[in-house]
Amino acid sequence: MKVECPHGDRCPGCSYLGVDYAVQLEDKRKLVCAVLGAYPELRRIDVSGAEPAHPIQGYRTRVKWVIGPRGELGLYAGRDHAVVDTPQCRIAGALSLEIGSAVRAMLRDPNGAGRDISAIDIREVDGDGTTRALVTLVVDRRAPSAKLDVLARELQRRVPAISSVSVNRREDGAPQILGEDTRLLLGPPALTDTIGTVRVVASAGSFVQAHRGQAAYLESRLVRLADALTRESGHPPRVLELHAGAGAFGLALAKAGADVTSVESFGPAVTAMSDAARAMDVPVTAIHADAERFVASAEGNWDLVVVDPPRRGLSPALRAGIARLQPRAIAYVSCDPETFARDIAHLARLGFGAPEVTPVDMLPLTAHVEVVAFLRPIAVCAPRELARSESIVLIERSPHTPRGAGAPSGALPVLDLVEGASGIAAFRFPDAPNARTTIVARVRCVVSRIARHGGRIRVRGGRARYDRVRVVAGHSEVLLTLEVTEPTALAATLRRLASFGHPLLGDPATGDHAALRHAFDAYGIDRPLVHVEWLKVVASDGDVEAEAPLAADFEQVLQRLARS
Repeated sequence: MKVECPHGDRCPGCSYLGVDYAVQLEDKRKLVCAVLGAYPELRRIDVSGAEPAHPIQGYRTRVKWVIGPRGELGLYAGRDHAVVDTPQCRIAGALSLEIGSAVRAMLRDPNGAGRDISAIDIREVDGDGTTRALVTLVVDRRAPSAKLDVLARELQRRVPAISSVSVNRREDGAPQILGEDTRLLLGPPALTDTIGTVRVVASAGSFVQAHRGQAAYLESRLVRLADALTRESGHPPRVLELHAGAGAFGLALAKAGADVTSVESFGPAVTAMSDAARAMDVPVTAIHADAERFVASAEGNWDLVVVDPPRRGLSPALRAGIARLQPRAIAYVSCDPETFARDIAHLARLGFGAPEVTPVDMLPLTAHVEVVAFLRPIAVCAPRELARSESIVLIERSPHTPRGAGAPSGALPVLDLVEGASGIAAFRFPDAPNARTTIVARVRCVVSRIARHGGRIRVRGGRARYDRVRVVAGHSEVLLTLEVTEPTALAATLRRLASFGHPLLGDPATGDHAALRHAFDAYGIDRPLVHVEWLKVVASDGDVEAEAPLAADFEQVLQRLARS
């Protein structure tokens, strides 16, 4: 089956128009295979065929459209952020298209308040077999409230299936379409929506899976996993759901007999989840908390941890915290295969592995693909030894590996790496003679802002040089060359670069919280971007050297920066 669209290549939303659906599914499976295959820890995972969607048109339960200067209503396209008008969008629901048509008409009214709107958010709900909508009008903070009230009433008059209208005020220049300040203008604050086998409470701006059929498929997979855990232990599983949203997965698991604790940082979603659990009379404890902070202090025995994070994925601390809980299984649902692969590679090093990953076509006709995997406890692989002499051992260091991991007991670092770095680590055996060593290394890193083409850096115990390899998204990929005798020379070199105005991206020692958060949200940078790619140690009992290919997550970040 092929789908055509009158908006064609002008709209950036659907990249598979005119392509047979079977080809789309196979392309998405291949994409997931390629992303996982970049990580040595994940190369043995089986990737099943992509789960097809039904239908592949008119399926979106939620749309967010921005408004252009001439009344266009659609998506941003190109670097100049021109808005492509999409009145005949093939993937938006019928009610969303009707609302879009009404908004366009109101935008053309020179006396109306439509010009105060910068975007709209439409959430379609189906609580009783009838499709209704929650509409959020996005405006700047200066828009007059009286005009917005009139606009909301006029919009509902034109489209009676709109149950409620809210207004969301966003800060000028904010990267997100929706700001944090939402106010109800008319209608009920929430509606009941059927997702799979459960009824959730939908409110303005709340998260929902884009495709009802695929959401029901994911629910069924989770319920089958919970049933398997029940058969293994003889009792219903105790489930911890993180990034719960409105709690659709947790409610379904509770309905199937599990004891569920759902954690969500967005307060209104927690309230909606609690209301839905009471209405269904199922055991869900809804907690308003940040997932990372909750897990850091969590105690008790959890059989299953369910995570469905935003596109940025899980933070390193949250991955480590989940592994510390030692559940019998982890269910990971993701809308971004790249951050998913980064996260489950780390979880594999923490003792949890997935035999299979299933791509799910949550957004047919687009390039996006959802993935789901069930991780179980596995043996933790020791770091790979690359080379050794009588006194020195070189070990391949994976991202987020703690300092000293994999080294012989009591061994001393010959080159003291930055916490979170990847590449080669060098250690001296504790019983080796205390002979002087010289370290020669090539280190790749990414620093903030555009650095000069190159130059020397003065460091204690040797010499260092940096050369700018390329500029990516306003930052600099840099190659450091070191010839030093001090183990702390690498950290000292990076500090010198930071003092020149070029701090290491992702490094908490030199970046502020806002910069680190932006790097994580926008590019998936969850560690200092430094990689020791070649290392040679000249010692009294002979030289030892090794190379390490660029870590997959580092390469992934470079690609994201280049795409931006």
